Amino acid sequence: MAVMPCAAATINVVTSPGSAAPPVMLGMYEMRAFPLDLRAEDTDASSAVCWRDPAVVPPAAVGDTLRFNIAKVADIGAGWATWSHGYTGKVYFRDADDLYMIMPLGIQAFYMYVEPNIAGSFEIRVESESVFETVTINALGGAQYFGVWTQPDRQLTGLSIKQITGTSGGFAIGEFANNIPEPAALTLGAISLCGLLVRRRRQ
Repeated sequence: MAVMPCAAATINVVTSPGSAAPPVMLGMYEMRAFPLDLRAEDTDASSAVCWRDPAVVPPAAVGDTLRFNIAKVADIGAGWATWSHGYTGKVYFRDADDLYMIMPLGIQAFYMYVEPNIAGSFEIRVESESVFETVTINALGGAQYFGVWTQPDRQLTGLSIKQITGTSGGFAIGEFANNIPEPAALTLGAISLCGLLVRRRRQ
């Protein structure tokens, strides 16, 4: 495995816990799974709704979806045969060597799992802002965790997934989660809002 730091050294890409269940924390952030995807098997998909705290961001707010290249919705055990650690939700199959994601606004941490299509072991690389991890993943029940996070004063913009070997017949991604807003960040936002209201009242 290799890690290449970017100039600002603020992006972190991690692969622990491997194919085991995801941890509650990623870096300094508590994580929350995306809402259940209700789309049917084999539906074309190019986005997924991220988790948002309704007390902070209205459900219909712009920027609440993760966007990616077109993939097929698949159910574990049906359109997609295996995964890892007992996960049984939706995944998204991409019949290509790579995929690019555009992050929702205001996200500092994100994780997912990746599993190759054809039986065997294949190298998969996940990269964000020139920081990457490459892992050899077993396509039979070996879905691999990848987590990406940055500092509270920044946000993630995008990441790419690429099969380095180019022989796995594509891959599936799924089990997405993003960070719960930090209390300090919410407090700062509230203070800023109060200041704005005070200034408006004085005008």
